[in-house]
Amino acid sequence: MIALKDFVIHMLIYAVSAYSWIVIIYCFAGFLGQNRHAKWYVFLQELVDPPMSRIRRLSKNRLIYQNFDLTPIVFLVLLYLIEEKLLPLLLHTWGSA
Repeated sequence: MIALKDFVIHMLIYAVSAYSWIVIIYCFAGFLGQNRHAKWYVFLQELVDPPMSRIRRLSKNRLIYQNFDLTPIVFLVLLYLIEEKLLPLLLHTWGSA
């Protein structure tokens, strides 16, 4: 049973890491100003915008500074904290139980 818990936590860590890369690719694609109606960009937008819109709503749009949106940076920091701090803590806690 412990092996299953370890597997689940490791898969969550990999999923958060992959999602972080999706956010980074989305941000770079937005900076490059490519065709924002392309199917791949719309797909990334549908994956990334819902949690970032929640962060914007919670911060009351104070993370936008002169047309530069700092929301992806805050979101990436939150993903980093989840990936590097919270999930290994769960792995250690559940592994000893």
